[in-house]
Amino acid sequence: MSFKCCCVAGVLQMASSGTVKVRRELEAGLEWRRRRRRRRSRGRYSSHDWSVGCTTAILASIQTNFGYSHDSSPVQYLVDVMCEMSADEKRQFLLFVCGTPKLPIGGFRNLNPRMTVVRKENDDDLPPDQYLPSVMTCANYIKLPAYSSKEVLRSRLLLAIAEGQSAFHLS
Repeated sequence: MSFKCCCVAGVLQMASSGTVKVRRELEAGLEWRRRRRRRRSRGRYSSHDWSVGCTTAILASIQTNFGYSHDSSPVQYLVDVMCEMSADEKRQFLLFVCGTPKLPIGGFRNLNPRMTVVRKENDDDLPPDQYLPSVMTCANYIKLPAYSSKEVLRSRLLLAIAEGQSAFHLS
């Protein structure tokens, strides 16, 4: 039992000699706190999409468009990299793509609008590995170059996340 609950329980004992109304209000507050803790401990607020079965859950929750399908190598690389991220990297990724560090209740499938991955076209003759991914946070939209490997995607994505945290550009 936490310090606050012990204090509330102590006040309840002292209130037993006081009015019935005060005791009822304190008991209702203590019960509300217990229910809230139970809900949280059941994992209702967890990002379960990034645990067991991560790849399947994320692939089922994202859309692909404009040059990519769920079977495209860069999309597969992205999902693999997302599943391998540390907790802090996951938080930063969500902040970068969605503008918030947490998933909604229900995970990726409850993002509104759905997370969409599209192919980022090159403006010049540089290879795709030279470009960083870009995002439209209002639309949960990722513009992803056709990277040659998962390692390249990981390094370019983490660089874009690190460099883009305090930047805002119109594209």
